[in-house]
Amino acid sequence: MLPNTLLAQLDQYSFHDLPITSIQFTSGEGLRMLITATPYNEVAEAYSVLHLKFSGISALQMDTVTLFEDSEFEMYRFDYRYDTCFECEMLFLTGFGKPGFTIKLSCSAIMREEE
Repeated sequence: MLPNTLLAQLDQYSFHDLPITSIQFTSGEGLRMLITATPYNEVAEAYSVLHLKFSGISALQMDTVTLFEDSEFEMYRFDYRYDTCFECEMLFLTGFGKPGFTIKLSCSAIMREEE
């Protein structure tokens, strides 16, 4: 998918207070990250499942992550741009009164799948 097409598709989502069900990192055939979110679909009046797959990661920086038994994930902010690669910065919250964390990454591809 062309970068500008993907950026236009990402612009359709509100990445503020977006519930996150999982964040996964894998390696082997290159570093990859998968974020699964549940955005609210106002037309269907139901939550959908959104998978964001980041591949070809050339750099990844993450704050210290502190989790508790009752921690929850929500994406508070997702900033992204494309120059020679995708540059992304995400701020996650882990629940009321709990510390958040930031992930910054550079990658060659982002895939978006929605169920």
